[in-house]
Amino acid sequence: MESIFLEKSIRASFEVLKEFDKDRDYLIKSFTKGAGGDISIGADLLSEKVYAKHFLDYCNLDSEESGFIKAKIATNRVLVLDSLDGSDNLKSGIPYYGASLALCEVKDLDSLKKDSKCLQAEDRVLEAFVINFISLEVIYSNLELKTPLTFKLKSIDSVSDFMSVDIKSLTLPLKNYAVAPSCGVFERAHTAPDYVRYLKDRHFKFRGLGAAALSLAFAFRYKFVIMLEISRRYDVLAGLFISRDLYVYGNLGVYALNIPFSKMSEGTKDYVAISNNQTTLNQIVGM
Repeated sequence: MESIFLEKSIRASFEVLKEFDKDRDYLIKSFTKGAGGDISIGADLLSEKVYAKHFLDYCNLDSEESGFIKAKIATNRVLVLDSLDGSDNLKSGIPYYGASLALCEVKDLDSLKKDSKCLQAEDRVLEAFVINFISLEVIYSNLELKTPLTFKLKSIDSVSDFMSVDIKSLTLPLKNYAVAPSCGVFERAHTAPDYVRYLKDRHFKFRGLGAAALSLAFAFRYKFVIMLEISRRYDVLAGLFISRDLYVYGNLGVYALNIPFSKMSEGTKDYVAISNNQTTLNQIVGM
């Protein structure tokens, strides 16, 4: 496998999935507030522990749960990690949650310890990996890929299958997904009744799925994705990087420097909208 990051992401994700099968009571137990500001549950901490074990010999960790964790080697590579995207869904039995990993080159490591929101302007995203723990779907991108790689893990026992083959041979063409999607995704829509009314008046159908990184990363399969409150890097960095070649509008701030968007329109509104159709995006940004 050509990418060390991708191989480690797959190996760690397989291990997380196996661990999740063991102790349901621990997975949903609440602990203390994490670095990102939310209360951590057992599943967050367990997943973080596994990813840390696989990555700390390669890069530093910047985790939503524990904050900055120094690597075993000297490096400016940093894994920005949301070890469990959609933890409330897991607790509620809603089958839509996963993990979000963004490998970054960070100039000043101390800046991560001071700020749990954005990266600095000179920092860059290099690779990103998002996995849906329910469907076992993976999406991956790096700076060289023109379109993301999407593939599906066969089962939680099939890790050896992925280490011995070219991942590109397993990739599902994007055209295999919905060609004319009728619904969009609006994350945290309950906090924006005016936006909801705007979309309803214009007959846009949408769902609130409750896992920001998953929704952003797989935005190509939906009519659109709208994301409020994009300030926390743990929530959005991997997903925005993976979807950087779709049509993107919004107040992206420093993310516009961290990620090489190809079809980006800067805006002043307090949301980001993404679509693979420019006409759809133009209709949405009238909100």
